[in-house]
Amino acid sequence: MSTLMLSAQVALPSWVKARGLAVVQMVLSGAISVGSLIWGALADRAGIPATLIVAAGGLAVASILTRGWRLPAQAASDDRPSLHWPAPVVVGTIPDDRGPVMVTINYRIDPARAEAFAEVLERMGQIRRRDGALFWEHFADTADPGQHVEVFIAENWLDHLRQHERITRADRALEEELSSYQVDNKAPVVTHLVSARSRS
Repeated sequence: MSTLMLSAQVALPSWVKARGLAVVQMVLSGAISVGSLIWGALADRAGIPATLIVAAGGLAVASILTRGWRLPAQAASDDRPSLHWPAPVVVGTIPDDRGPVMVTINYRIDPARAEAFAEVLERMGQIRRRDGALFWEHFADTADPGQHVEVFIAENWLDHLRQHERITRADRALEEELSSYQVDNKAPVVTHLVSARSRS
């Protein structure tokens, strides 16, 4: 149990560490409760010695099957917050619970590099979802093969501001890789859209 908790602390980025450890503890407690019922029923039917032999065999098999599973090295990914996203341009004030919020990022790329660009952008989509996006998609303009649009949606304005805080230094490196596909090295155009519907 100590090894499991330590592994979770090492693997989880700092901004989600407390939430992740809570999930680990919940799953562990649930597994102990359900496992107690299963092992008790087995011991009742087969006897305690046979149950202990089955448990030992299960541990041995699990140890063999999980030998190939390794946590990423701590230095492999820099999960420290980069805080490099500028604050969204806002006229007036937006309540924290206003939403949903849609962010669009327009890329202008060489159509000949579209396939490689899509692969990198797909990795960015995983990051958007990790940081709380409810929806993420990559669109291409049917009339202009060089025009690509990334869209992701946050539940509300506060959730999107939290996405600004969750972006890591490793994520920034991936953003720079995406920017390298831009024609003339121009920065992608980012637009923030908030729901205009009244939710009284």
